[in-house]
Amino acid sequence: MRGYGLISAALIALYLLVQPWRHAVLLVVLAGALLCVAYGRRRVPPGRRLPWTLLLVGLVAIVVAAVVRFAPGSWPDAAGLLLDAVGNLLVLAAALALIIRRGSSDLGGIIDTTIVALAAGGLIWGVLLPHRLGTDYSVAAQVNLFVGVFALTGVVGALLRLYRMVAGPARPLWWLMAALASGIGVNVTQSLADGSSMKVLADVFLLLAFTSLGLFGLDPEGPRLAQPGGGSNAERLTIGRLVFLGLAVAVMPVVIGVREVGGGGIGGLLLAVQGALVATLVMTRIGLLSQQRAAAERALNYQATHDPLTHLPNRREFVARLSAELANHRRCLLLFVDLDDFKGINDQYGHDAGDRMLVEVAHRLTTVVGPPSLVSRFGGDEFVALLVDATPTAGEAARDRISRELDRPFTGTGDRSLRASVGISPVADGGDPEDLIRRADRSMYRTKATHRGPSGDRRYAYEAGR
Repeated sequence: MRGYGLISAALIALYLLVQPWRHAVLLVVLAGALLCVAYGRRRVPPGRRLPWTLLLVGLVAIVVAAVVRFAPGSWPDAAGLLLDAVGNLLVLAAALALIIRRGSSDLGGIIDTTIVALAAGGLIWGVLLPHRLGTDYSVAAQVNLFVGVFALTGVVGALLRLYRMVAGPARPLWWLMAALASGIGVNVTQSLADGSSMKVLADVFLLLAFTSLGLFGLDPEGPRLAQPGGGSNAERLTIGRLVFLGLAVAVMPVVIGVREVGGGGIGGLLLAVQGALVATLVMTRIGLLSQQRAAAERALNYQATHDPLTHLPNRREFVARLSAELANHRRCLLLFVDLDDFKGINDQYGHDAGDRMLVEVAHRLTTVVGPPSLVSRFGGDEFVALLVDATPTAGEAARDRISRELDRPFTGTGDRSLRASVGISPVADGGDPEDLIRRADRSMYRTKATHRGPSGDRRYAYEAGR
């Protein structure tokens, strides 16, 4: 890379100093970039070479366009323009293929940045180049200029966002962004070229663009960009982001309208107002849809992780939180609570009364353990409590409080109370959540066996389940 960079710098200096050799120097730099990209493509695993392949074919088209322009007659300019347009589109396609492959985890953020960058390209197109549009260029040349300024600006913005989110091989993205930014400089300076100095500056931008592409091909970190990106990233559309996007969307019609106002008519002012109003309404509508989607996602997530009757975390959510506590090496205790003879409550008072009792049991258990501990309904008449930062003594105290709370009468069931079998299991670092739950469950069954014994003493039963 250093050798290639030094040789390219020397060739650019030679281009500026020795006028008769300029075309030859330009072709050498173009051919060198082509070879470097071909070398970089060979280092990418098969099946992941699409961005490099598109870039290579695009460079071939641009090199052929430069050669064709040496032919005599009027047709080389038109053919060269067509080949340049094809080459530019292929380079854009290569950058987009790389963005899609690596940026799949942040497509929303990439699109947002692209919109803002396109707005910047629109400002360049509509403010810096208005005196060239529709007068100095043919339709084909204007389309080529539009792609070279407007589209390239958007892709540079997308690559900048990709650079911020990629962990690891970031330097090749800088080379690619430098190449596309230099391409924008080529198109802008060519459109403003009123003399030989501006044409030379445009060629220098072109040499810098191809040198950057060559460095992209040689960079040893380049092949790592071929690896697919991660999963999706749930990024919210905040009010600030929507306002920013609305301003970006309104830029072009407002700029065009202001330009028309300069011509003396009111139509341009109306166009500017219309563009701003439409952008505001569109962003407002998108914001409402985003809020509705976020609310629906929260509701679905709550339904998937909570018991619909007691609104306690369900088994799935409890296991997830237990895993998190294990990962944080917290000292915890697991209590497995099973209500004894609850079926009799349902048989005698009905399932509605049983459901109300379960809701009250959930409330009492939550009150007993308190935050930051966690209570979950596993199903039926089984509950699990996770005591965070608890000692064995604290676990026994919590078990006794549960006993006292369930001893208090429940309304709607003839002021009946409940008895529960409680098993305790210490949570060890590195343990498996399901294994810890099974151990607490076995401890609970040992307690339940004492309830069925001849003594029937409740305190003895809890002690036996220790």
